[in-house]
Amino acid sequence: MPWFNGFIDFSHGQVCHFCSRPLPSGKVLFLHQDRGDPPVPAGPVCGIKHAGKKNSDTPDIASQIIIDGFTQPTLNNPDKTTKIQAIEYLVLRGNRLADARGIGMPKLKLLYLKYLSNKLADDDIRYLINLNEHNKSKLPTLTLDNLKSCYVYHYWIGVALKQANDAGVSFLKDIDKYLLENLFLSNGQILSLNNWFGYLNGIPDLEPAMFVEQIKRSHANRKKDTKSVYDKSC
Repeated sequence: MPWFNGFIDFSHGQVCHFCSRPLPSGKVLFLHQDRGDPPVPAGPVCGIKHAGKKNSDTPDIASQIIIDGFTQPTLNNPDKTTKIQAIEYLVLRGNRLADARGIGMPKLKLLYLKYLSNKLADDDIRYLINLNEHNKSKLPTLTLDNLKSCYVYHYWIGVALKQANDAGVSFLKDIDKYLLENLFLSNGQILSLNNWFGYLNGIPDLEPAMFVEQIKRSHANRKKDTKSVYDKSC
């Protein structure tokens, strides 16, 4: 059964699915077949061998990160087609962040299974594009840009949990819980994370300025005057 180029994701301590060689920390291509099985990581040689050369417009859910000289955040990349962004949106909402509050819609989980089976239709892509566009004004926490930022922290917190001591595990779990409930972290929380990451191996410093400005203002206003926020929503 043939393999297909899926999407680019983070990599830390993983091995190639095909040859079992360690993959470099950073980013890696995931491949999938057309029977709905979970995607698997592949090294560059095995990726080409099994699925052909990776396209320049391969969906990339790991694009918003700063790792000393590795890559830079790419918010609102005008070179990416809306179809590619729709797939990135689906992978995040249908799988990688499916446990976050308000994200795991049953329809999105079904569409993710269709994606893994290479059965996404044009109507499915339009639905995803329209959903992301709708949320830009209505629910900015659920936009592609913000979900990519959330995923950066969620992924690397998961890596850090495997190395941290008991005190660190408690702190990291609390931060991750807050992140998945609010889809946001304050600059102070991110700086605290970076302080912990500095004691661990292979964890990058994360950029505090990643979250969408509209979300930052929303949280700042809520913190200043919680009562007025609730009054306006009634």
